Amino acid sequence: GIDYTRFNSMAPGPEGPLFARSEDEIIIGTLGALRTEKNLPRLVRAFAQLRDFPNVRLVIAGSGPAGEDARREAQSLGVSERVTFTGHVSRPERAYRLFDIFAISSDTEQMPLGMLEAMAAKLPVAALDVGDIRRMLPPENLPFANGRGESELVDSLRRLCADAALRNSIGAANARHVFTHYNADRMCAEYDAMF
Repeated sequence: GIDYTRFNSMAPGPEGPLFARSEDEIIIGTLGALRTEKNLPRLVRAFAQLRDFPNVRLVIAGSGPAGEDARREAQSLGVSERVTFTGHVSRPERAYRLFDIFAISSDTEQMPLGMLEAMAAKLPVAALDVGDIRRMLPPENLPFANGRGESELVDSLRRLCADAALRNSIGAANARHVFTHYNADRMCAEYDAMF
């Protein structure tokens, strides 16, 4: 479970925003430990195919050895000026407040807590069908978590980038779903009852 209130609040903290964004930008973001299994080059390649959305930026938040692979991919595809690397983020809610879409390009996952945090922050999720991802999502977001390849991720990102109202409605459904099923208070009570 996660601290729903912490991630659901859109009020800026005293430290200010994590990065600057323009009003008309659409931010596709991911956040976590940048490990090889996250397959960040796949996410960069998918992002590079969104040529019909010049106002879209990719933000990769976090630190780890696979960050360099993503940087090299962005440079080789000529999109490095539209990809932001924040480095380590001690308060992830600072990033979620600035994202419009949360993306996961992993080869494998179990139950990514970062995705629950993003859902609590009212973000739609574009992901592949790995691990428990589809089991964690409400019906509204399921059409955007399909397949195991780059083309499915591109399709999900393209559809979400094209429709702000859709992003908002899925984000709201995701927040309700996390509050109902993954709120830390409920999870603690359920574990306490089991023990």
